Parts: sequence; C-alpha cells; structure tokens
Amino acid sequence: MRAAREPQSQHAPNLAQGGEVPSAAGTSAEAAQQPQATAVPRFPLFVNLMGADCLVVGAGAVGSRRAAVLARYGARVTVIDPAAPTCEEAAELLARAYKPGDERGRTLVVAATSNRAVNRLIGETCRAASVPVSVADAPEECTFFFPAVCATERLSAGVVSTGAEHALTARAAAAMRQTLAACERAEA
Repeated sequence: MRAAREPQSQHAPNLAQGGEVPSAAGTSAEAAQQPQATAVPRFPLFVNLMGADCLVVGAGAVGSRRAAVLARYGARVTVIDPAAPTCEEAAELLARAYKPGDERGRTLVVAATSNRAVNRLIGETCRAASVPVSVADAPEECTFFFPAVCATERLSAGVVSTGAEHALTARAAAAMRQTLAACERAEA
C-alpha cells in the first residue's frame, strides 16, 4: 500500500523544479544580488560493504580517511596514488596514476586526488559506467555522498549536509557520537 504524500511546506525545496533550501546566511540585499545554489536533501542509505571491492583514488588526508572508513566496514579497498609511500593497512596500494577502467567491477569509487581534472575524469567515467562515485572536491559530480561516520560498537550513523557546511556537519557528527555512546552505555 502506498502512503499518501504530505503537502510540501512552503519552506521545503521543490526538487522537481530545482527548488532551493532557504539560506539564513547573508543579508536580503546580498541574497537579491547573488543567485542561490540549489541545495538538495540527501537520503541516508546504509549498505553492507563486507567484501565489497571499493576504489579510492588519492592517498592524501581525505582519501586516506575514506579508505580507512571503508576498510573498517569490511570493504576490500584499493588505493591508487602515484606518490603515496603507504596507505591504510587494510588497503592494497597501487603506486600509479588512475586509468579509465580502474573503476570496472567496483562497488563504489572515491575520487580524492589533489587534481581537479583527474577527479572530474573519475566522476565522468564512473557515472558513464553506473558505478557509484563520491568526488571529494565537487559535490555536484557525486552520485553518493561520503558521510561523517559516527560509530560505536553496536551503532552506526552518518551525517551529511545539503552543501558545503563542513563546520555544521562536524558539530552535528560530534554530537551524534556522544548520543550514540550514551545510548549504548544506557543499554549496557
């Protein structure tokens, strides 16, 4: 049975028409002069990555963190970076540049190099091959969004924003981690 749709709030974005989430930032004069970026709500989806073949391109700070999180959730992680001397212990390192085709057969790909053109190429190649891709420096090129992961021994949650609100996401993730830990302690 299909649930009835609730009427859309006047403050909710009309996604079918590219609506925007109202911003509290800036003055109304600034808002009138600058076009607002479209903020699209992001659906939280939790997947089983146990044994999944995942690729992270780029072994800098962002790529290394994401490889570590994927490995912690049981993924088989391959990291590609021509300049990386080492990577996450649970990952296989290929010390070479990305080549189109590296994404074949992967459950998901993370593009986290310091080169915009390479990240764009990875995003385009993955989207064309229907491989889920997170492009660290270009949210508009992502088909999934890598969350701030909040986990305890028995609970897991992820936090993302609708845009580039990194500080807000970090504060929410810190609060979520405390809440998860408190819930788990209360059940002990």
